[in-house]
Amino acid sequence: MSDHIPGKERAYLVSRREELVSFLKELISLSSITGGGERKIQEHLRDVFSSLALKTELVPFPPGLQEHPEYISLPREYPLSERKNLLAFWEDEGEKSVIINTHSDVVGPADWEEAFSPRVEGDWITGRGAVDCKGQIAAIYLAFMAIKDLGLKIRKRGHIQIVIEEEVGGNGSLAAILSGYRGDGVIVMEASGLNIHPANRGAIWFRITIKGKPVHMGRKYEGVNAIEKMMQVIESLQDYERKLLEESRNVPLFQEYSHPVQVNVGTIRGGEWPSMVADEAVIEGGVGFLPNKSIPRVKEELAEMLASHPDAWIRENYKLEFPKLRNEAYSISPEHWLVKELQCAAEKADVPSRVTGFIVSCDARLFYHVGKMPVVVFGPGDICEAHSRGEKISISEIIKASETLLHFLTREEEND
Repeated sequence: MSDHIPGKERAYLVSRREELVSFLKELISLSSITGGGERKIQEHLRDVFSSLALKTELVPFPPGLQEHPEYISLPREYPLSERKNLLAFWEDEGEKSVIINTHSDVVGPADWEEAFSPRVEGDWITGRGAVDCKGQIAAIYLAFMAIKDLGLKIRKRGHIQIVIEEEVGGNGSLAAILSGYRGDGVIVMEASGLNIHPANRGAIWFRITIKGKPVHMGRKYEGVNAIEKMMQVIESLQDYERKLLEESRNVPLFQEYSHPVQVNVGTIRGGEWPSMVADEAVIEGGVGFLPNKSIPRVKEELAEMLASHPDAWIRENYKLEFPKLRNEAYSISPEHWLVKELQCAAEKADVPSRVTGFIVSCDARLFYHVGKMPVVVFGPGDICEAHSRGEKISISEIIKASETLLHFLTREEEND
C-alpha cells in the first residue's frame, strides 16, 4: 500500500471506527433469518439510512412474483405484502445512475451458540452475518455517513437496495428488478476480498432417482440394488466433472482457478432395511459452471449422460429433476466503465483489487439476465467465512471498502 498522507475522507472513516463497530454489532444481534425474520432489521435500517439524509422506503414484493421462473419457493410461504426490501435514494446528480445492492437476511437456524452475540477481537468482529452480508451494509453505512458529514457531492444518480431472501436464491433482488428499479450499473456487495468481479460462476442443483428391484437379501441376485446402480451414476458424474473442467479452461476472468467448475453430490438416500435389496436411491447435488455454459445446456448434458449410460437398467429406470437452486452464470467486459471506475476508486483507496471472476453465484446474475443491467460484485471479507461457525470479518477491510465506495460515488465522471 502507498505511504502517502491520507486525505480528509480516509481520516474521517478511520475516526469513526468505534461507531462502525457498534453499528455492525447491533446488526449481527438482530438474527434476521431468511423467510420472515427480516422485518426488524429492515425497519431498523430504514431509520438508520433516513438519518443520513437519504429518502428511504420499505417496498413490498410485487404481486405475481411467485409466478416468475426465477422465483425460489420458501419452506414456509407468507404474503408478498409482508416481504419488504429497503430502498434508500440520494438526490439526483450526474449522468450515470447506479444501484448499490446487498442483503440483510442470514442463513439459519444458527449452528453455534453465540451466533447472534457479536464478539470483537483485535481487528475482527465475529457473528452470523458478519461477512454475509452485514459487513457489506456497514461499509455502505460508513461511506454515506462520510458523504453527509463531510458535505461531499455524489456525482452519480441512484439508490441503495438492502434486500431480503438472498439466501434462498434472490427473491428480494428479483422483486426490486420487477418493480422497475434500474441503474446504468449495479454493484452487488458480497465478500470478494475487495476484488472486483465482472463475472460469476453459475450453479444448478439436481436430483437423480434410480429405481431398483427389491428382494430379500437371501435372493439378492434375483433383484437389482438401486444403491449399487447409483454408485455407477456417481462415477459418471465424476467423468462429467472432468469433461466440464476441460471445456472450461481459459474462460476469460477464470483462468487463475484450478477448479472453477464442480459437480458435487451433496446428499444421498436409499433403501429401507439392511437385509433387503434397495428398491430406490436418490442423490441431490449441484453443478457449478462458467459463462461458456448455460443452465439449459447443463440440463441437456446431464440428461444425455443418463439417457446414454452404458448400463441398460440405469437408462430405463432413472428420473432427473431440477427442483431447487438455478443460478445462471454471467460476464461483462473488464473494460466496461463500471469496472474501470470502480478500479480507479479502489486505487485511490490504496486497495489492491484484482479484476477476476467470482466462483460463487449470487444475486448479480439476476441484474444481468432479468434486469439487463451491467453488474459487478465487490465487498470486504472472505467468502469462505460465509455460513461458517465463527463467521468473521476484518474491521479495517470494511473501512477500505467504504473508502472505495466513497471515491466511486464522488469521483468526477468521464465521457466514455
